[in-house]
Amino acid sequence: MRLLPAIFGLACIVSLPASAHQIWIEQVNGNARLYFGEFGDNLRETSPGTLDKLPAVEAQVATLEGNTWLTPKKTSDSYDLGARITRGQVLLAQDSKYPSWEKKDGDKTIRTIWVPAARFVPDMGPQEPNLALDVFPTRSSGQFKVTYLNKPLAGAKVEVVAASGWKREFKSDAEGFFTVELPWKGPWAIEVQHTDKNPGERPGASGPEKYDVAMFVTTLTFDQPTGAKPPAPLPPAKHDK
Repeated sequence: MRLLPAIFGLACIVSLPASAHQIWIEQVNGNARLYFGEFGDNLRETSPGTLDKLPAVEAQVATLEGNTWLTPKKTSDSYDLGARITRGQVLLAQDSKYPSWEKKDGDKTIRTIWVPAARFVPDMGPQEPNLALDVFPTRSSGQFKVTYLNKPLAGAKVEVVAASGWKREFKSDAEGFFTVELPWKGPWAIEVQHTDKNPGERPGASGPEKYDVAMFVTTLTFDQPTGAKPPAPLPPAKHDK
């Protein structure tokens, strides 16, 4: 399975992305949708509005035989990915064109890019990395692995969240692994974050765009088939304006 490209670009100076925001995928009634907001707060941004800040969502279905690119279509509250995946498949999404921003650090100007990504799995079979920053199940029950650029990422900040708002934080170990017991059946999200302070560049609207810092956030979502009856999900949160 091919690594989903991490850096494309659109040169622009804007404010920081909405605090704690992420993208994630849910498959409801046989159709996959990508949301932008905060899974643990049941906040789904809308269009017109904050959902429009995602300039270029890309998505693909990955299998051992290869990847199939999808054509996401923006709706009033999500991106319809136009796909339904089953066991043995993985659904990936990313927006690599979120506008960069600048801030002053003494006499130096720091340009930062933000790359949100998502992985949805219909089963907990062992997988391999596809995204620049990735998190996925392993062969051991309740164990997950975090990678960055295909290599294990130690000390990554991990947050495990239920639809009820229940949260737990972890750190990946020296080999990128962490283990969590999920008490309830139903939807779950695992979010990982990583900041790469190595300078780089990405294609921009007017040629290469240099940056000083790259911030990544990736969310793994799945439905736990076993466990106790889950607490009620949180009511929908207020949208950003």
